[in-house]
Parts: sequence; structure tokens; C-alpha cells
Amino acid sequence: MTRLLLFCLTCAVAAAAEDPAKLGQECQKKKRKACESLVALSRTSLDSDRLVAVIGKLDNQAALGALAREALDSSVRAAAVSRLSDQSLLAEISRIEGDAEVLLAVLARLSDQAAIYDVTLGTPNQDVLAAAVERLSDQSLLATFAKAKGNRDLRRLAASKIRDQAALEDVAWNAGEPGARVAAVDLLTDQAVLASIALDNSMDTVRRAAAEALHDQASLAKVAKSQADPLISGVAAAKLTDQAILADVARSAQEWRVRATAVAKLTDRAVLSAVAAEDRIENVRSAAVRRLEELRKTP
Repeated sequence: MTRLLLFCLTCAVAAAAEDPAKLGQECQKKKRKACESLVALSRTSLDSDRLVAVIGKLDNQAALGALAREALDSSVRAAAVSRLSDQSLLAEISRIEGDAEVLLAVLARLSDQAAIYDVTLGTPNQDVLAAAVERLSDQSLLATFAKAKGNRDLRRLAASKIRDQAALEDVAWNAGEPGARVAAVDLLTDQAVLASIALDNSMDTVRRAAAEALHDQASLAKVAKSQADPLISGVAAAKLTDQAILADVARSAQEWRVRATAVAKLTDRAVLSAVAAEDRIENVRSAAVRRLEELRKTP
């Protein structure tokens, strides 16, 4: 009878020792053995719901870090991460974890910008990459991410978060995805830089975006008068409003369609008459004649 009582008592103690709730309570009091037992249990237990419930009441950072690193079930690791505030522990976990659920939990708590960027280098998971980009604010790191090739929507998203003009210019010239370059161009304000991009960028969609972003008349004239890309020159010419600049473009632009566009917006009759008489392209001369006739009909 005594042996039976002792056996039952031993069983009860063992059961209590393996009870996650009791272990959690003792671990919360920073009792080392209880924390070690809880972590050991998490390595083999499939009862994730009970462990997650225990972790929801646990603030012991060292124990949470161990659970986040060592628990068998990813939902348990994620629950532990969601209670972590220690940035060095979070950064460490971000480097060794491969599960998307856990990485998303890490990113929600991680504030170190370099560590957040490093997450993008170690996972192909689109949800994790998107979460990392959303958490990034460092302009240099955003530019670095935006310039890489692949994941075009995320590269564009990263570029759209940049406000530093030097970083935007870097992305506009060097990004591997056209969408990222265009997103950068849309946020650039330096008219000279935009004119240079409109003239010399290697991607036609980017050149067009830069031309459309121009409003400075001198910069527009520079692009309009170039012969690098007739379509881009035409976009720039269509935005010209200054009559002196239009007169210059009508007489000296390399592309005849650009000269014709400028002619259609001119009001200087003397310049129009000269173009009608002297331009080497019949279409431009005809455009000048039509414009003169329009002006004669104007009261």
C-alpha cells in the first residue's frame, strides 16, 4: 500500500512537472529549472495550443528567446517571438529561422533596419519580403533593395518609399526593374536630373516618365531639341508653353515632328512665316502655314 502511494505521488509530481501551465508560472518567476523544462517540452510537444496559451502570459525574455529558437512547432516559435522585445534576440532569430510565420512575427517586432534588410536576403517568401519592405525606412537600404532584379512589384514599392533625392536618382539610373526606376522618377524634383534621365536612361519607359515629369521650360527645350529619341523629344515639346523657347525649338529641333509640334503652339507670326518659307521638311512648312491661317482667323 505504501509503495502504491509513493508511486502515485511520483506520478503526480511528474505530471505536474510536465504541465505547461505550471511550468510557465514557475518560469515567469525566473525559476531556471522550470524554464528549462518548458523549453525541453516545447522541443517534442505537439500540443501547440497549450504552449501558445502559456507563452501568452510569459515575459521572461531569456525563456522566450529559447522557446523562439528551439520549439518544434512553428506556431509556438511565432508566439514566443511575438512576446520578445530584446532586439538582439530578434535579430538572431531572423538569421536562423526559415519559417514564414515566424519570420513575419519577427518583422513585426524588429526595429533594427539592417536586421530587417538582412531578412530580405535570406527568404524567397513574398509575404515575408513585403513585410520587410513595409518595415524598412532607411533610405540607403530601401535603395539597395529597390535596385535589385526580380520581384518587380516589391522593388517598385521600395522605390516609392524613398524620399532622399540622391537615393532616388541612384535608383532611377541603376534599378534592375523598370517599375522601380519609374517609381523613383515620379518622386524626383531636380529638373536637371530629370532632363538627363529623359535623354540618357537605358530604359525607354523611364525616359518617357522623366520627360513627363519635367515642367521647367529650359529643361523641356533641351530634351525636345535632342535627337536621341524622337518619341521622348515629342513628349517634351508637347509640354512647352514659353513662346521664345517654342520659337527656338520650331527652328532648331533635330526631329521634324518636334518642330511641327512647336509650330502648332506658336503665336509669333514672323517666326511662323520664316518656318513656312525655310524649313527643309514639307510637313513642317505646311504646319506653319496652317498655324498662320488659324491666327488670321483669330480676332
